[in-house]
Amino acid sequence: MKGQYLAVETVLTFGLGLIAASGIITALNTYSSGVYDTASEVEAKMVQERVLDGMNALRPVKGEASRSIDLPDKVSNRDYVVEGGDSLVVDVDGEEYSANLPVRDELEGSGTGDIRLVKNPDGFTIEDR
Repeated sequence: MKGQYLAVETVLTFGLGLIAASGIITALNTYSSGVYDTASEVEAKMVQERVLDGMNALRPVKGEASRSIDLPDKVSNRDYVVEGGDSLVVDVDGEEYSANLPVRDELEGSGTGDIRLVKNPDGFTIEDR
């Protein structure tokens, strides 16, 4: 009977170690998921600011003009698309981050990575370079 206590103690110690390891892995996974979500939002806002800055730079130009905008290949290590419409949307793997456009501007098209912003009489267009 005395030998069984050692076996039970070893199994319980091993089980508690597994439970502790599972808890730590779950906590770190939850934390890193929150970090990725926050990073995606911040990087999407940076992409939006670059596009809006490009629009502001082209606004005073009379007639048609274009400007190349260098954007990152990925946002938070995820694929993304910049889309025009009623607002400027950065779609990061299905999660959309939207920014309002100035009242008088219209923006059409979509692109990813390095884009070309074109100003024409109807408004602005996003094109892939």
